[in-house]
Amino acid sequence: MNDLEIIEEIKKDLPETIAGIGYGSGFYRQKGYSKDAKPDKDIIFVVDNLYKFLAEDYQMNPEHFSAATGKKYKQIKDKKTHFYYHKIGCLKFQKDSYHFKLIIVEKEALLYDVLTWKKYGIAARLSKPIIYGNIPHDIENAILYDREAAIITALLSQPKDEITKTELYNAISGFSYMGDWRMITHSEKKTKAGDIVEGAFGEFENIYGTSPLLKTQNDIIQNNHPVELIDMLPEGIKNHLLKKFDLMDFNYSQEELEKLSKAIEEYFIITNMVNTPLLMYSCYKTLGVKKTIGHALSKRKNAKGW
Repeated sequence: MNDLEIIEEIKKDLPETIAGIGYGSGFYRQKGYSKDAKPDKDIIFVVDNLYKFLAEDYQMNPEHFSAATGKKYKQIKDKKTHFYYHKIGCLKFQKDSYHFKLIIVEKEALLYDVLTWKKYGIAARLSKPIIYGNIPHDIENAILYDREAAIITALLSQPKDEITKTELYNAISGFSYMGDWRMITHSEKKTKAGDIVEGAFGEFENIYGTSPLLKTQNDIIQNNHPVELIDMLPEGIKNHLLKKFDLMDFNYSQEELEKLSKAIEEYFIITNMVNTPLLMYSCYKTLGVKKTIGHALSKRKNAKGW
């Protein structure tokens, strides 16, 4: 089976979903993995209602749940909540020869994250190489917007007038690891962002290489520091930057460009430091303590082993 077929096969075993999107090292080989390694197949499944999905999945696949977490989903109810992190859950299981880790996210929460960057959990994953089949137009348009914003932000984060494509893609890949507790606690390799790019450079090229926002000469990007495009960025980072800079008075000096780079880094550090543990909390609610801790320890062991 190819990767899309694997996603479709898993989808058949689950309650109704809106879309399935594969991402990560299980679909796109990262530097550092041996040929024999079989990383988890990470898939984002988009649903209308998280609680209803999990309750139905408990009826269909009780082995997906521990005894403790399964008790929460014995009755099917439409449980609505305004708390963002109650709209995301995780499942982790094995089927055939593959290990799967699923992020289950309500469509409303996915669109909020991708279009605002106020959480930058799902948005970060969708800015990197992903694989999917038919998905609703509003989700696909949100992914395209997310990626356009990623290019603009990456260019603004580089105070140099000329950068390589590798530097650009490393910046995009690296936003999600700034302030990430997994990096602080050595549960991920320090070189993770670059390893993702090196292993999937061709996929990054397919996503970003022909963007009209890039002015390239002899494979070197001429960075014009598109400050005028800050107004087009997602609300979270846009408001952060507009509080610090007057776009009408931006002077493009090296000092000002470096301040802009620092401000972008600051935004992602603050956002990710809050988001990472809360996203883990979302997974804990559905995975239970044992699987959550086991997954974290596995990530830490792999990070040390590379």
